[in-house]
Amino acid sequence: KVWNNWFHSVQVADNETNYQTKKNVEDTCRSMIASYNNDKLVYLQYKDSTKDSEIEISNNARTRANQTATVYNEYVLKNKYVWNNNIPSDIYMTLDII
Repeated sequence: KVWNNWFHSVQVADNETNYQTKKNVEDTCRSMIASYNNDKLVYLQYKDSTKDSEIEISNNARTRANQTATVYNEYVLKNKYVWNNNIPSDIYMTLDII
């Protein structure tokens, strides 16, 4: 009986740790996706501008989006184990370099 109680306590702790790990990974992914999408939209909005200042804004946004995509893609690769092949529909395996 003592063993069962101890084992149950360990399972509860493992489940809580797994939940927190999964939640943290998903929250981080969603945050990076939002940042990427924002920078991508800014890039697309100004990329064909004739104004130097807007072209610079576009180029900076593209650089940020690509940096985010690179970090995101590595992060997902290192942490995809938390989903056990059951990735939420709003989280992507990769973000495209633009």
